[in-house]
Amino acid sequence: MSTFTRSFNRRQAIGLGAAVAATAGTGVLLPRRTFAQETVNITWATWGGAAQAQLYTQAIELFHAAQDTIRVSNINSPDFEAHNQRTLTNAAGGNPADIVMQPGELLANYAAQGVFEPVSSLAANDSDWSVDDYFENPIGAMTWNDEVWGLPKDFNVNALYFNKNAFEEAGLALPTSDWTWDDLLTNAQALTSRDGARVERYGWSDGGIAPWQWVWQNGAEIFDQYQDPTEVLLTDPAAVEALTYYFNLFTEEKVAPSPSELTQAGGRQELFMAGRTAMLYDHRGATVPFAQITNFEWDIVEMAHNVERGGTLAFSGFCVSSGSQQKEAAWEFVKWLTGVDGVSVFVGGGNALPALKAAAELPELAVQEPFRNAVDYSRVVIQSQRYAEIAPIISTEFESVILGKETAEQAATNLKDKLEPIFNS
Repeated sequence: MSTFTRSFNRRQAIGLGAAVAATAGTGVLLPRRTFAQETVNITWATWGGAAQAQLYTQAIELFHAAQDTIRVSNINSPDFEAHNQRTLTNAAGGNPADIVMQPGELLANYAAQGVFEPVSSLAANDSDWSVDDYFENPIGAMTWNDEVWGLPKDFNVNALYFNKNAFEEAGLALPTSDWTWDDLLTNAQALTSRDGARVERYGWSDGGIAPWQWVWQNGAEIFDQYQDPTEVLLTDPAAVEALTYYFNLFTEEKVAPSPSELTQAGGRQELFMAGRTAMLYDHRGATVPFAQITNFEWDIVEMAHNVERGGTLAFSGFCVSSGSQQKEAAWEFVKWLTGVDGVSVFVGGGNALPALKAAAELPELAVQEPFRNAVDYSRVVIQSQRYAEIAPIISTEFESVILGKETAEQAATNLKDKLEPIFNS
């Protein structure tokens, strides 16, 4: 278990409470204040679908109501790939957004290129802010090379979503937190239905190629360390066994849609909402769009396990661009976004888990038990300044397994041979 997960206080992670959910519509506003003599306009780059975009709009409206001077324009991309490309293009062209929502995997890469301003510079004379305002692990995840490069927005862990109607119609008992890999497979097989060669409903799905937590669930490791790793440990027999089991769900058992099928369907969440996937591994943010489902009932339990439990911990934060011409105003908005008021929008909206300590001082938020439990065993996969270089290599190898061009064991060996020279160069 990583330091990130070990030192996190689970009771505090639950935090915020129903009071925050209630204030998500009205906001607990900052005292109205003036940051400058004239209006300052800043831009905020994000990504996400319609439900996420509504939260961004709500946050801006609350911030505007809290003070008179700073005005924020949101630049939202429909998905991370488009957001990442826009971020790189704008930074290279000398026209970056003032604030960028940044996923953890690329943080070190962007920081090494000087895309963001270190928090130490932004907060040097700011008595209203302290690194101690945040839980050690989320703020640690925004740290690379002994510098904090952004403030943690929140973090997310995974659980098993399932279509209750599909189980009941198939005469199957509903999933429980005691499920093993074999339980997952057996039920996925029973729930997969076909009309000739056409699959009407898949038994299970995830994001397409997401094997990392399966490695941990089998008692194995991926790298020697998650931050700037030097070794790939996927050739360990237990890791190979986990990868093989995972990829067989697609290639041999055929109970899961391929990445190309997910793309055609509009994504994993869309496939589940359409009733074409009976079970789905996804993070807490999926509860936002799933609240719109009216044609069947759904519920959540912890993911299945094997030797032990394991889950991936996704995190993101808000960073101020080094090329911003309005760093002071951008910093004020970033502080607000990651403070109680901003958290009331993002976490109170059911989107993630809080990174802010003050959340623990408020009445409990109705965070579902599977997510609360997953905090204890979920980890960061990797944080490397070489991530942009290694990510395509990982994708290519795993896609080859999905397409039946090589085995999971061959992919593990290839990744070790290809990545370790990059890690150590």
